[in-house]
Amino acid sequence: EEADDRLGCAQNRIVQLEAMLKAAREEVAACNQNKLQLEERKEMFEKQEEVYGRLQRGCRAAAARAEQAMQERNDLNAVLCEMLQRAAAEAEDEAHAQGRHFAAQLPQLQGHVDYWAQLKARAQQHGDPINGPMLSAMHQKCLDLLSVAQKH
Repeated sequence: EEADDRLGCAQNRIVQLEAMLKAAREEVAACNQNKLQLEERKEMFEKQEEVYGRLQRGCRAAAARAEQAMQERNDLNAVLCEMLQRAAAEAEDEAHAQGRHFAAQLPQLQGHVDYWAQLKARAQQHGDPINGPMLSAMHQKCLDLLSVAQKH
């Protein structure tokens, strides 16, 4: 009987050990599967890291080109601004020169206005239907020129 008890205990122990062995094999299989997944993730991460590096270098290069383009635009704007300022100064100088020219001619223009006003008045006094409108137009033209000259 004692031998049967030992045999029964030994058989139970064998069943327990086989169950433990089966569990250990399953655990090893799960660990191997996890190891494969980790290696795949590592490869994927390395590829992503490589892509990220290329993107980062591309972004840096694009930022440098954008900075250069902005600097060139600023330089061109400065040149254009300078050219516009020179043109405005030249136009102002020309306007002042023309204004001085007109101002110098004011007395002469006033004399023309007075002369054409007298001729117009004579034509109207005598009822001259032909020369009256022409003399009025000339008088008006002189008045217009005088007005422009006075503005300068």
